[in-house]
Formats: sequence, C-alpha cells, structure tokens
Amino acid sequence: PRALVFCERIDNESFCESIIRELGAYYDVRPFGPGWPEENLSQLEVEGARFYIELDSASGKFHRPTGLDQLRLPKFGWLIDTHKKPAFHRDISQGMDLTFYTMKTWGHVFDRPAMWLPLHADLRIFHPVEGPRDLDLVFVGSHSWRASRRSTAKGRRCRSWHTRSDAPSTTCSREAPSSRWRSSSR
Repeated sequence: PRALVFCERIDNESFCESIIRELGAYYDVRPFGPGWPEENLSQLEVEGARFYIELDSASGKFHRPTGLDQLRLPKFGWLIDTHKKPAFHRDISQGMDLTFYTMKTWGHVFDRPAMWLPLHADLRIFHPVEGPRDLDLVFVGSHSWRASRRSTAKGRRCRSWHTRSDAPSTTCSREAPSSRWRSSSR
C-alpha cells in the first residue's frame, strides 16, 4: 500500500527522513514538499494510497500543500514545536482527521481530534559513542516555571552547571547570570 508524506526536506535534519525510512518498511512511501523531487501533491500518483501524513517543518517556514481537500483518505498531522507556532499548527489540524503533537501539555491548542505522540529517536543517528569525555551529564535548555526551587536557585547563581566525571559533586560556571535570568526570576 502507498502512503503520502508531506514534509520539508532539509539537510542535517532527521525527523522527516527518519519517519519516511521507518514507514518505508511497511508502505510504498511517496514523499513530497519543498526539497523533494516532487514538491506538489499534483505530481504524485495518489491512487491506491492508504493515508496522508503531514510532518512539521523544522525550518520555521510555513509551507503547506494544495489540493488536500481532493484526497479521499485518512489525513494525519505530526507536529513538533507547537509552543513556537500554535496558530500555524491549529491551521494544519483543521484539515486533518487526527493530529499528533509531541509536546504533551500543548493539546489544548487544537479544536479538532488530537493525540499526544512522542517524538521519535532515530537509532541510526542517536546511539552510544565510545570515546574519552569530560562530562557525564550536561543539561541543555532553559529552566521552566515547573523547575524545582533548588534547580531554579542554582540556575540564578550559575550560567551553566554540570557534573564532571572526575569530580564528586556538581560544578558551576561562576559567570554572572544574564539580565534575562535576573528578570525571569522575579
């Protein structure tokens, strides 16, 4: 059976190509969109397709296919960064039978059927790599309002903190916190 997948093909971005590769084990996948040989739905043979899935664009460009209303098959969306583009994601969901979203606390954005589906982890990209390392554990990102008092207090004192493999305790960069951190702690 055939599956139609709309997504933007971007070098060095794994989400779209990983999903297409994994679906390819079960379906004759026909990808289309910016960066693919076929960019438009009208260029594809849709006869015999079982479903359509639209994957979130990682570039932040809001590409959408035309002609979806002509498809007479189940339509799905799988959206990643809803907190960054809620209006765009809401618009995508309007044309879908079911929208999957990866940010568990952002389902309220959709007024159509939606379900939480975690982001994939491509084992061809994310796998253990043996070699010397300086750090055992590194935290990347920002503190959320749900962070514990202890980690939030540590975040105010430290620009970054980590546990070194050769040190028994947590170490901290003693640089002054940025003004953004100071204003967010009020």
